[in-house]
Amino acid sequence: MVRSNIYIMVNSPGEIAGWAAPVVRELRLHLKSCCITLVVPPCQYASGAETEYGSQLEGVDSCVRFCSALFSDIADPDAARLVLHLGGDFAYSVLLSRRLRAPLYAYAARPRWGACVEHFFVPDHSAERRFALSNFLPDRYSKVGHLALDSVVLKETEEETRLRLGFAPQQKVLA
Repeated sequence: MVRSNIYIMVNSPGEIAGWAAPVVRELRLHLKSCCITLVVPPCQYASGAETEYGSQLEGVDSCVRFCSALFSDIADPDAARLVLHLGGDFAYSVLLSRRLRAPLYAYAARPRWGACVEHFFVPDHSAERRFALSNFLPDRYSKVGHLALDSVVLKETEEETRLRLGFAPQQKVLA
């Protein structure tokens, strides 16, 4: 059986919670035996706690800094690999993809590094339009929605929330 390793590039605790968590949850539903590694690229705004936070995310096998990921499973030539860019500097995702000889997929709203990316996942119609205007073939990108917003699991209905917070049904609520 061929092992499969998925490397997900994320840049911050917010991206880990808002973008990586729903992706990992879906991957685990469909690919139970794959190894999922979160990769944290260098960032001047990093807090230093990203790898610790990412390691605690349910469904993640490991969370490593970029330099560690460069050498993680080169010794296993039979492993199928994929790099998924969710956040951070795109250049690091491209470098990791090349080093691991793995296809690069990306969640992005703008068509950057297009020659290096196998397939883009875009959040909305505006992003789709940007890709079309940049002459990307439609089979190179897919609209998947906003990862953080569309993956929110509601625990109560709107009516229940209004009742709990004391808002009347006709009262406007902004957030």
